[in-house]
Amino acid sequence: MLGIAYRDLPSAKGISRDDEKDMTFLGFLVFFDPPKAGIVKTLARPQAVGRIGQMITGDNALVAASVGAQVGLSGATVATAKDLHALSDEALRARVNSIDIFAEIEPNQKERIILAFRKAGTWWATWVTG
Repeated sequence: MLGIAYRDLPSAKGISRDDEKDMTFLGFLVFFDPPKAGIVKTLARPQAVGRIGQMITGDNALVAASVGAQVGLSGATVATAKDLHALSDEALRARVNSIDIFAEIEPNQKERIILAFRKAGTWWATWVTG
């Protein structure tokens, strides 16, 4: 969600933070990126054999939890990039299978998570999103 506002400025060579006052609010832009078609059915396959899929995303933790709930990961355990920074590789390997959603993940952390899954002996696919 983005809030949109404007203000007429006299011809200026640049805009500073001080120019961000006395603005007229226009409204909000709300973006919606629904889960991919068929993802609930896809995630049901590992659940049928006693496994649940995990999600790795760069999205905000609240957004990721909401999307997770939409695809059957309600009540999911969420770990963020900040949480991963606090874990050693060994600690991540020990916890990786108990985390349902990895949110706010940086590109280099995706590889670290996948390696932790492999070292933990995890054999099912991981859903990796933007």
